[in-house]
Amino acid sequence: MNFAESPEDKLTIELSEPQWQLLQKARSRMDKDLARCISVAVKRNNLYELYLTEDDVEDLADFLEEQVYSARSEKQKNAYFELLSYLVDFLDDQEEGLFQPLVDNQSQMTGSVYVIRVELADDKKIWRRIAIRGGQTLHDLHNAIFEAFDREEEHLYSFFIPPTPSKSKNINVFRDSPEFTHPYALEDSPVTMLLGMFDPSGLPRNAASTAIQTLDLGKGHRMFYIFDFGDSWEHWLTVEQTDGQADEGPYPRILEQHGDSPPQYWYGEEMDEQEDADEWDEDL
Repeated sequence: MNFAESPEDKLTIELSEPQWQLLQKARSRMDKDLARCISVAVKRNNLYELYLTEDDVEDLADFLEEQVYSARSEKQKNAYFELLSYLVDFLDDQEEGLFQPLVDNQSQMTGSVYVIRVELADDKKIWRRIAIRGGQTLHDLHNAIFEAFDREEEHLYSFFIPPTPSKSKNINVFRDSPEFTHPYALEDSPVTMLLGMFDPSGLPRNAASTAIQTLDLGKGHRMFYIFDFGDSWEHWLTVEQTDGQADEGPYPRILEQHGDSPPQYWYGEEMDEQEDADEWDEDL
């Protein structure tokens, strides 16, 4: 996306073809004025240029946030969330102050320092060591992992943390552990509502309101973390220290990196376009 001169001094927003198609398929649920703004774009070099006023951009961001909450599948939710994040980054780049932070991250720069090793589940030679304060949240830890592995596009995520240490290397065992997830993944679907009627304690919890020091983690405690519910980047986390002395530097902090970060392919890339379009037609 960029900020450029355009008709009526509007903002120029560049969208990829998957992003453009996503908006077009959602037009029927938009306010008629917003749908009209979204209906026309100029295609340049495989990108679609939208010309929107600041108010239009705000309305579109509000609409996308609603779609994240009401999505009928994880694939839809992930795609709407990514496009919303993309739009928010654009607004941030313009320094217009048009949008409030997406996540109410209840982080505090307090507590001892925890050191956590994070490795890719399918390639343990690629790992990162991260330091984080006990008063900071699992959402802070997610952000640190995101940076440590040089990722570019935001997606939903979940941590699975057994209440007591487990030596199991079976991912399915960890998936049965308490889940702490991105706030956008907490919105009740009919399935989670039904499950919650029988076992409310089994529902996912908010990672942005869960401080590290509240998890009763000890040295050697292992956790499972998945980023991007579509492509499923899976990681093993191991607690190496819980009582480190904090200094005045920033936290979380990347202490060590081993192995090159694998490329994170942005949603829709390297996929058969027709197959992807057919799947979306079935979902929407």
